[in-house]
Parts: sequence; C-alpha cells; structure tokens
Amino acid sequence: MDVLERFSLNAKHNVNIVGDASVLKQVVEYFSHHVELGRRGVSIRYITEITKDNLAVCNSLMEWVDLRHLDNLKGNFSVSEQEFVATSITFAESQVPQIIHSKVRAMVEQHQYIFETLWTKATPADRKIREIEHGIAPTITEVITSPEESFTRANELMRSAGNEVLVIFTSPNASPSIFSIAGLGLCRQIVDRGAKLRMLLADDNKSRLADEIKDAVPQAKLRSIQRESQAGISAILVDNKEIMLWEMRNDSTEDPYSAYGVATYSNSESIVLAFRDMFDSLWRQKELYERHEAHDILQREFINVASHELRTPVQPLLGISEIME
Repeated sequence: MDVLERFSLNAKHNVNIVGDASVLKQVVEYFSHHVELGRRGVSIRYITEITKDNLAVCNSLMEWVDLRHLDNLKGNFSVSEQEFVATSITFAESQVPQIIHSKVRAMVEQHQYIFETLWTKATPADRKIREIEHGIAPTITEVITSPEESFTRANELMRSAGNEVLVIFTSPNASPSIFSIAGLGLCRQIVDRGAKLRMLLADDNKSRLADEIKDAVPQAKLRSIQRESQAGISAILVDNKEIMLWEMRNDSTEDPYSAYGVATYSNSESIVLAFRDMFDSLWRQKELYERHEAHDILQREFINVASHELRTPVQPLLGISEIME
C-alpha cells in the first residue's frame, strides 16, 4: 500500500489539498477510485488554478471535492487532521513522484495554516468557471500594506488611464509630497492622451498644491474639500474600472510614506461605483457652495452700491433741512 493510499485511509474528518494544474487529471482519476472518502463522511477541499483549458476536468473534480481557484498556483501538498503529504515533482507518466510524508504535529499544523490562508484568498470554482465561460473579468480586491508598493501600483494605474482619472487627497500635509512621488509629469501625460483629470484636494493645502498643478497641467479641474467633508481616505479612480484607496495613518506629517497607511486596490464594480457616487456628490457640493458664495458676494456688492446710491440724493436734503431749522 503506497503513501497516498495510507494517507487517504487514515483521514477521519477532512482532507485539504493544494494541487497545481499539472496534476488535475491524475487527481480526478485518483478520486474516482477512492469514492469511499466521501462515503466515510470525509470533507475534501481542493485548491488549484482553473483555466479555460482544464474546465472539463475541474467540473469532474467538483463531483468529489469543494473546489476553489487561485491564480498562478504552484506546488502540491495534502494535509489531513493528522498527516501531511507533499510531492516534489509532477505526476508525469515517465516519472516517479518523490513524496514527503510526515506525521509530526508541528509540520501538520503549519500546512493546515498555509492551506487555510490560501483557501481564504481563493475564489469559489463556480464563480471562476462562470467568469471564464462568459468572458467576465475576474473581480479583485487586494489589501496592500506597503505604502511604497501602493504608490508604485497607483502610478501604473494612472499610466493606464484612457478616459478619466478622479483623485481625492484628504491629507493637508502629505498631498504635496505624494505628488513629488507621482510627478506632475504623469498628470500631463494623462491629459495629453485626451483623458480627463479631476481632483478634490484638502482645503488646507489647496492653494499651494493647486497652483503647482494648474501651472503644470492647466487642463486639470480642481476643487477643494471642506474639512467636515474629509473622511480620512485618499483615492485614485481610473476609467470607472479600477481604484486605489488609502487610509490616513498620520495626518500631521509631510512624509507620504508615514502619512498613508493600508491601501486597497479593487476592480469591483460595486466598490468603484460607490466611490464614483461619493466623488460626484462632493464635486457637486463644492460647486453649489461656490455658487452660493458667489451669490453672497454679489448680494453684498448690490447692497453696498444701493446704500451708496441712496445716500447720495439724501445728503443735500439733509443739508437743506438743517438750514431751514
């Protein structure tokens, strides 16, 4: 009896498997001969990379296992509640796989943790298969803890813009510094390609940063955000398709690497549309505020002029009244 056979027979409650696409056919064949796993009530979870080339095999595999997809998956291992098995090479017909087998508790727990981490990140198979069959772009939401990486990704995102870039910077101190990273030249490239660039900037730094942007990129449209409207989040939305969001970590520093904390990248339609609605709402709010402010200025000017004009003919009458008295 080989190692894999004993591993299957020893499993009492669950078997968790990570297998790259190269072994899928062998795995389906294996499970077709070991249906007793399911009959014994053993729960089987499997992670692999689902592609258009292996859809049929994955559909067959879903008869025996709870299947999920993970992009660019490499490696093969299985872990149960008490054993760990890994293969060092793929199951090519001309090769005998080298197998690593262990019942050491620390090794088993380590790979259980690795599997659970991958399982959380993986996409349910039915959703991935539906995306492939209907040509739907996969939905990605990714947390980025490194500010350096998030700024690099944001620059790449802006370079890919074809129609419109919407920007919100809520840090009054770090916003000018982040532009030293992204570069005003990148903003010029965006508008030179015919894309629109609209920006909402924190009130406190609008004047100095806005002047620099207007000088370098006169086609950009800028407005300020009132302090009460600032939610502590900065974001870049590109072509209504992809977004990068930052949480503020320290609003008092001019160092963007210290000011901006965890970032989130997403191409989720619901997240993108929610941010777009928020941006448009803030944009309209500022537009209405500016109109109201302009109306107040005109009203004050009218009152001042009217008051002056009313005083002008009254002064001679007051003088005559004094003489007559």
